[in-house]
Amino acid sequence: MLFSASGSSPAQAAPTVAVAKPVACRFFGSDYALKIIGQKIRSIEEEMVENDQGKVWTCAFTAASGMADAPKVFFRIMHSTSEDLAKQDFDAVRQSNKNHVGFEEWHDIADEAVLHSDSPNFHFVMIRKGNRTIRMKINPAHGVSQDVVKAVAMALETRL
Repeated sequence: MLFSASGSSPAQAAPTVAVAKPVACRFFGSDYALKIIGQKIRSIEEEMVENDQGKVWTCAFTAASGMADAPKVFFRIMHSTSEDLAKQDFDAVRQSNKNHVGFEEWHDIADEAVLHSDSPNFHFVMIRKGNRTIRMKINPAHGVSQDVVKAVAMALETRL
């Protein structure tokens, strides 16, 4: 449940997938993707989904070389209709991952934040501030420094 859809249940209205607006890629920025991946990058996908709980923008980057085992950055920014919904979504991800090796609460950043790493497989960061949440997952994470991922996450948090 590291990067699942925004807490939708059968009783909720079906999400609407819209023509992608470059919100996530613009917010994240190719400079951060380059810093994490460590080589020339390209954007590989972007999407915006809207439902009764809010909007979710996603963006992904990979190495321009096209190597199959190159790290990919998956970024998501969510704007929930209320802070309570954002807290519930955050807590659902926390609860599903907190007993796994490499999971930790990240204190002193935003309202709440977590880190989860199973390097060389992945690095995951989730940060919530009010009704806005960002998620970043790097997969595979071989050759990617968790310190660089944390530095990028802290820079993004100031813009939430």
